[in-house]
Amino acid sequence: MLSSRFAAAMFDQQTGVTVSGSMTGPVEVTRIGPDEEAVRAFILTFRMFFRDGDGISFRQMAEVYDDSSVPTRFQDEYRRARVALNEFLGASPALGFNVNGEQLTRQRILDVFLYGRHAHANPKLRADYDVWSQIPMMLALLENEFAVCLAEFFKWAICFAPPIVPFAGEVVRRRIAW
Repeated sequence: MLSSRFAAAMFDQQTGVTVSGSMTGPVEVTRIGPDEEAVRAFILTFRMFFRDGDGISFRQMAEVYDDSSVPTRFQDEYRRARVALNEFLGASPALGFNVNGEQLTRQRILDVFLYGRHAHANPKLRADYDVWSQIPMMLALLENEFAVCLAEFFKWAICFAPPIVPFAGEVVRRRIAW
Protein backbone atom coordinates (compact mmCIF):
# COMPACT_ATOMS: atom_id res chain seq x y z
CA MET A 1 0.00 0.00 0.00
CA LEU A 2 2.81 2.43 0.84
CA SER A 3 4.33 2.15 -2.61
CA SER A 4 1.04 2.24 -4.51
CA ARG A 5 0.36 4.80 -7.20
CA PHE A 6 -2.74 5.77 -5.23
CA ALA A 7 -0.66 6.69 -2.15
CA ALA A 8 1.82 8.60 -4.28
CA ALA A 9 -0.97 10.59 -5.92
CA MET A 10 -2.79 11.33 -2.65
CA PHE A 11 0.16 12.14 -0.40
CA ASP A 12 2.98 13.31 -2.69
CA GLN A 13 1.03 15.55 -5.04
CA GLN A 14 -1.62 18.23 -4.85
CA THR A 15 -5.12 16.78 -5.19
CA GLY A 16 -8.53 18.35 -5.60
CA VAL A 17 -10.87 19.75 -8.18
CA THR A 18 -10.31 22.76 -10.42
CA VAL A 19 -13.28 24.60 -11.89
CA SER A 20 -12.50 27.11 -14.61
CA GLY A 21 -14.39 29.08 -17.19
CA SER A 22 -15.38 32.53 -18.35
CA MET A 23 -18.55 34.53 -18.66
CA THR A 24 -18.79 33.62 -22.33
CA GLY A 25 -17.25 30.14 -22.41
CA PRO A 26 -18.06 26.73 -21.01
CA VAL A 27 -17.20 25.67 -17.48
CA GLU A 28 -14.46 23.06 -17.26
CA VAL A 29 -14.08 20.74 -14.28
CA THR A 30 -10.82 18.86 -13.72
CA ARG A 31 -10.10 16.42 -10.90
CA ILE A 32 -6.47 16.20 -9.84
CA GLY A 33 -5.46 13.02 -8.06
CA PRO A 34 -5.09 9.29 -8.53
CA ASP A 35 -6.18 7.97 -11.91
CA GLU A 36 -8.82 5.29 -12.40
CA GLU A 37 -6.31 2.43 -12.54
CA ALA A 38 -4.57 3.55 -9.33
CA VAL A 39 -7.92 3.78 -7.53
CA ARG A 40 -9.04 0.34 -8.72
CA ALA A 41 -5.74 -1.27 -7.70
CA PHE A 42 -5.91 0.38 -4.27
CA ILE A 43 -9.51 -0.75 -3.75
CA LEU A 44 -8.45 -4.40 -4.02
CA THR A 45 -6.43 -4.01 -0.81
CA PHE A 46 -8.71 -1.43 0.81
CA ARG A 47 -11.71 -3.76 0.73
CA MET A 48 -9.94 -6.19 3.07
CA PHE A 49 -9.83 -3.46 5.74
CA PHE A 50 -13.31 -2.17 4.97
CA ARG A 51 -15.46 -5.29 4.90
CA ASP A 52 -15.47 -8.42 7.00
CA GLY A 53 -14.45 -11.68 5.40
CA ASP A 54 -10.68 -11.43 5.10
CA GLY A 55 -9.92 -11.31 8.81
CA ILE A 56 -8.34 -7.84 8.83
CA SER A 57 -11.28 -5.46 8.63
CA PHE A 58 -11.14 -2.61 11.12
CA ARG A 59 -13.99 -4.24 13.03
CA GLN A 60 -12.19 -7.59 13.12
CA MET A 61 -8.89 -5.96 14.11
CA ALA A 62 -10.73 -4.54 17.12
CA GLU A 63 -11.16 -8.11 18.35
CA VAL A 64 -7.41 -8.65 18.03
CA TYR A 65 -6.63 -5.39 19.83
CA ASP A 66 -9.08 -6.31 22.62
CA ASP A 67 -7.14 -9.48 23.46
CA SER A 68 -5.58 -9.43 26.93
CA SER A 69 -2.10 -10.03 25.49
CA VAL A 70 -2.16 -6.65 23.71
CA PRO A 71 -0.83 -3.77 25.85
CA THR A 72 -3.54 -1.44 27.12
CA ARG A 73 -2.03 1.62 25.44
CA PHE A 74 -2.40 -0.05 22.01
CA GLN A 75 -5.98 -1.05 22.82
CA ASP A 76 -6.86 2.51 23.88
CA GLU A 77 -5.18 4.08 20.84
CA TYR A 78 -7.00 1.71 18.51
CA ARG A 79 -10.40 2.41 20.09
CA ARG A 80 -9.85 6.18 19.82
CA ALA A 81 -8.75 5.85 16.21
CA ARG A 82 -11.70 3.65 15.29
CA VAL A 83 -14.12 6.13 16.86
CA ALA A 84 -12.43 9.01 14.99
CA LEU A 85 -12.59 7.13 11.69
CA ASN A 86 -16.27 6.29 12.18
CA GLU A 87 -17.02 9.92 13.05
CA PHE A 88 -15.16 11.04 9.93
CA LEU A 89 -17.21 8.68 7.75
CA GLY A 90 -20.47 9.58 9.47
CA ALA A 91 -20.00 13.28 8.81
CA SER A 92 -20.80 15.24 5.69
CA PRO A 93 -17.87 16.61 3.69
CA ALA A 94 -16.96 20.27 4.22
CA LEU A 95 -18.58 21.03 0.88
CA GLY A 96 -22.06 19.66 1.52
CA PHE A 97 -23.81 17.55 -1.10
CA ASN A 98 -27.58 17.27 -1.15
CA VAL A 99 -28.98 14.91 -3.76
CA ASN A 100 -32.75 14.60 -4.05
CA GLY A 101 -33.15 15.78 -0.46
CA GLU A 102 -30.46 13.46 0.97
CA GLN A 103 -27.51 15.11 2.70
CA LEU A 104 -24.59 12.86 1.72
CA THR A 105 -22.16 11.58 4.33
CA ARG A 106 -18.70 10.32 3.53
CA GLN A 107 -19.90 6.79 4.32
CA ARG A 108 -22.64 7.13 1.71
CA ILE A 109 -20.18 8.47 -0.87
CA LEU A 110 -17.79 5.62 -0.13
CA ASP A 111 -20.54 3.01 -0.43
CA VAL A 112 -21.89 4.37 -3.72
CA PHE A 113 -18.48 4.58 -5.37
CA LEU A 114 -17.29 1.27 -3.98
CA TYR A 115 -20.41 -0.84 -4.55
CA GLY A 116 -22.15 1.19 -7.24
CA ARG A 117 -19.19 1.76 -9.49
CA HIS A 118 -16.03 -0.16 -8.66
CA ALA A 119 -16.76 -3.50 -7.00
CA HIS A 120 -19.59 -5.93 -6.27
CA ALA A 121 -22.13 -3.92 -8.22
CA ASN A 122 -25.25 -3.27 -6.20
CA PRO A 123 -28.14 -2.25 -8.48
CA LYS A 124 -29.50 0.40 -6.08
CA LEU A 125 -26.07 1.93 -5.51
CA ARG A 126 -25.33 1.75 -9.24
CA ALA A 127 -28.54 3.69 -9.92
CA ASP A 128 -27.45 6.29 -7.35
CA TYR A 129 -24.04 6.58 -9.01
CA ASP A 130 -25.73 7.00 -12.41
CA VAL A 131 -27.77 9.92 -11.01
CA TRP A 132 -24.64 11.56 -9.60
CA SER A 133 -22.77 11.11 -12.87
CA GLN A 134 -25.34 13.22 -14.71
CA ILE A 135 -23.88 16.32 -13.03
CA PRO A 136 -20.21 16.49 -14.12
CA MET A 137 -19.13 19.13 -11.59
CA MET A 138 -20.72 17.27 -8.70
CA LEU A 139 -19.29 13.95 -9.91
CA ALA A 140 -15.74 15.37 -9.96
CA LEU A 141 -16.18 16.72 -6.43
CA LEU A 142 -17.63 13.41 -5.22
CA GLU A 143 -14.80 11.44 -6.89
CA ASN A 144 -12.36 13.64 -5.02
CA GLU A 145 -14.20 13.03 -1.74
CA PHE A 146 -14.16 9.29 -2.42
CA ALA A 147 -10.37 9.44 -2.85
CA VAL A 148 -10.12 11.44 0.40
CA CYS A 149 -12.12 8.73 2.21
CA LEU A 150 -9.83 6.01 0.85
CA ALA A 151 -6.78 8.04 1.90
CA GLU A 152 -8.17 8.46 5.42
CA PHE A 153 -8.61 4.69 5.73
CA PHE A 154 -5.09 4.26 4.38
CA LYS A 155 -3.64 6.53 7.07
CA TRP A 156 -5.36 4.57 9.84
CA ALA A 157 -4.37 1.21 8.38
CA ILE A 158 -0.73 2.26 8.17
CA CYS A 159 -0.80 3.55 11.75
CA PHE A 160 -2.47 0.57 13.36
CA ALA A 161 -1.42 -2.53 11.48
CA PRO A 162 2.28 -2.49 12.55
CA PRO A 163 1.79 -2.27 16.36
CA ILE A 164 -0.47 -5.32 16.40
CA VAL A 165 1.80 -7.54 14.30
CA PRO A 166 3.82 -8.94 17.25
CA PHE A 167 0.60 -9.95 19.04
CA ALA A 168 -1.63 -10.94 16.13
CA GLY A 169 -0.12 -14.36 15.48
CA GLU A 170 -0.75 -15.61 19.01
CA VAL A 171 -4.23 -14.07 19.18
CA VAL A 172 -5.23 -15.61 15.84
CA ARG A 173 -3.83 -19.01 16.86
CA ARG A 174 -5.94 -18.92 20.04
CA ARG A 175 -9.06 -17.90 18.10
CA ILE A 176 -8.59 -20.74 15.63
CA ALA A 177 -8.07 -23.25 18.45
CA TRP A 178 -11.63 -22.65 19.68
